[in-house]
Amino acid sequence: MIKYTLAVGFAIFIVLFLFYSPFTRYSFLGSPPEQRSSCGKFDGEVFDFPAPYVFLSPEYEGLSIWEQGYKKNKRGCDANFTVVALKVQWPSLLPAEKMWVGANRPPGQMGITLEQQLPLPENNKGLRPEYAVAGKVIDTARDRQFDEVLGLYKLIGVMRPMQDDKIDVYWREVNGYTDVLLICRYYPDGRDFDCNQTWLANQGRLLIVANYTRPYLTEWQAIMLQTHEMLKLFKRN
Repeated sequence: MIKYTLAVGFAIFIVLFLFYSPFTRYSFLGSPPEQRSSCGKFDGEVFDFPAPYVFLSPEYEGLSIWEQGYKKNKRGCDANFTVVALKVQWPSLLPAEKMWVGANRPPGQMGITLEQQLPLPENNKGLRPEYAVAGKVIDTARDRQFDEVLGLYKLIGVMRPMQDDKIDVYWREVNGYTDVLLICRYYPDGRDFDCNQTWLANQGRLLIVANYTRPYLTEWQAIMLQTHEMLKLFKRN
């Protein structure tokens, strides 16, 4: 029994070593990671994302990844993406080796999520800051302040009863339309955690979320502009 247990343990160790080792060139899918990519369409435009950038499996139109049979969704350059998650380094925007969360995240690591949206209604006012503080009645026009350094409106230290946490909310308004929304969360002990920066592209038909540690908040405009430049590189003509 002991020999059997040791044999099983050793086999598991070998499998894990081969899977995670940086010296392993080939994956269990049978091809080098650098030769794989994720191709599909966002809003009719074809994107081909190199494998080192992709975090988790992209979702295509059809069944959700949480539903049985989602692997039968149409895939490839003629299929429609619904969600693609990328992992990059800031400010180089080169692919990150791994995706970390929380306190163990290396400096400069950033996650970028792309999500296909339905066409916006004519009366749409863009992103809604008040929705970020679910469970708390708040008047953003009355309670907001303007941050001269960031060039954003803000609500600082807002408690969210439903989530039992505290956040800072920042947003930009252009002619009454909110086109960028940032939500920065705290650790339970009060330390800074991370920020989700959300904005709309392609006339609101593509939602982009950049997730990064709070020290990069002052670079929110550069993050938005450079993300768009990076996405252009992944477009297929």
